[in-house]
Amino acid sequence: MKARELNKPAFFFSRFTFKQMKERGNTHYCFHCGGDYGFTPGENGEATNCEDDMMYLYRQDKSEVKVRDALKDANLEPHIADTPGYPRRKPGYHGYEKWLDYDTSFIYDAAFAKWCVENGYTVYRYNSMKHHDPVTHANAIISGAEKYEFVSDWLRSVKLPKDFPYIVSLT
Repeated sequence: MKARELNKPAFFFSRFTFKQMKERGNTHYCFHCGGDYGFTPGENGEATNCEDDMMYLYRQDKSEVKVRDALKDANLEPHIADTPGYPRRKPGYHGYEKWLDYDTSFIYDAAFAKWCVENGYTVYRYNSMKHHDPVTHANAIISGAEKYEFVSDWLRSVKLPKDFPYIVSLT
């Protein structure tokens, strides 16, 4: 209701996003980009440390590597993701056959990514900050996350730009 009264969009910010920011050591968040991990500004204000921890591989014909193919390749199989968000399935699991046809999520590792490129794969890592512009997004960036343990303390304590474009609600 507050957002509607002020004619600003509501932004629902997750405590889990703040936790991920802190785990990565990131200090800033751009509400225009809505990055999952926040970011650390680079030398010119560009967003760094904001790519996904998962990576995907594409063959030269632009097709994505499927789980069933990765399981058969001794160089790829050990790198298949097995995390809460990307659980590895086992034969006999009720969704195993369907999982085999999924695009494979690999845990990002710089040496593995280099090997993939050297062996003809294109490596893709999602980056929600890909289009971040430190100048035009300046009014929607909040910094100082490293100083706080709780997201509510962080958001209460920061001084928002006068033209901050969102009403932020914690989820």
